[in-house]
Amino acid sequence: MGKWSPAQSNGLSAPPYLLCFFYIITVCWLSDRFKMRGPFCALSATIGAIGFIILATATKTGARYFALFMAVQIFASVALLLAWTANIHATESKRAGGYVVLATVGQCGPLLGTQNPPLHSTTPVRKLTRVQRRYQRLSRLREALFPHGHVDLRRFLLARRHPLPRAEHVADFRE
Repeated sequence: MGKWSPAQSNGLSAPPYLLCFFYIITVCWLSDRFKMRGPFCALSATIGAIGFIILATATKTGARYFALFMAVQIFASVALLLAWTANIHATESKRAGGYVVLATVGQCGPLLGTQNPPLHSTTPVRKLTRVQRRYQRLSRLREALFPHGHVDLRRFLLARRHPLPRAEHVADFRE
């Protein structure tokens, strides 16, 4: 984003995260007060996504620094998802299983990002194209795992019809 000394770059990286801290506290408090987490989680993720899009496309330092303030708000959705996972499961074992699924799916992005090093060109259009290709690969993997369509994993895992769902019951939970 520019040429800065180590002290300047450390000083400039603190304000976005400080704002994010207060945003997380505010959004979590509001979601508890209104007893709904989904809209607040979606709002935080949307703000973060807009920030990432601006970071990928902007060339001016000021615009990219402003986008950084928006992009770090994605951490608020993570905090809300952790609280949401704790609230929707009745027993401790189900809560632990929910955290396992959340943590496993949450690590797919960093795993995908570190396994595909960037190509030589650094233009924003090329960067977006590479990200799209990576998600296409994930989509193909999902289609290979679920060849007959989407499986609602929440219904599949929380089904009370059978204590341990077997492979022949997967068709019962398709949408």
